[in-house]
Amino acid sequence: MTHQSSLYSIRWMLLIYEKRRLRQCQVFLAFRGCDTRYGFAAYLYISLVAAKIRVFYDDDMCIVGKIISDELINAIEHCKISTPILYPNFTSSPWCLHELESMVICKKTKGQKILPIFYNVNPSDV
Repeated sequence: MTHQSSLYSIRWMLLIYEKRRLRQCQVFLAFRGCDTRYGFAAYLYISLVAAKIRVFYDDDMCIVGKIISDELINAIEHCKISTPILYPNFTSSPWCLHELESMVICKKTKGQKILPIFYNVNPSDV
């Protein structure tokens, strides 16, 4: 087997693994990592996993100016439920708004559910 074909095989296996992982997720947990990652979002994630609910939890650190990845959009598209954690700074993040837009599109086109959590904010303020 050549080096090139070995790399192709590894990429193919990773692609298959990633598709399986996304299909297995039931809930996409959306939050702005800088604000809620180590507090409420982490607690909610641990609670959902303890209840045997498969959750997509983006564990990348918050990087200002980073473009939303295809992985996040794919995860939103494959999960049955999207749960955005809405808090005072949520709407100031283009990234969070793009995720929310993707959730709404999936709700309209695929019938997915959106279950928002209003964390330290009134629904009328968002």
